[in-house]
Amino acid sequence: MTRSVDHIRRAAQVAPRYYGRTLAAEFGPLALIAVQQKLLDRDLSRGYINSVVRLIRRMFKWAVSR
Repeated sequence: MTRSVDHIRRAAQVAPRYYGRTLAAEFGPLALIAVQQKLLDRDLSRGYINSVVRLIRRMFKWAVSR
């Protein structure tokens, strides 16, 4: 397995941790900003946070295309 797979798995777990019962249609830009803020509050590096946010956006974009 590559590191990318590990990053994708971790990113896929971030949003449900804070918005687990929220429908995908209701998870919008403000919710993503809130997730980003939660990650900032945990003192994670900005590079890691940005990569997680990008992956979450890519996952939603992929899901919408399906």
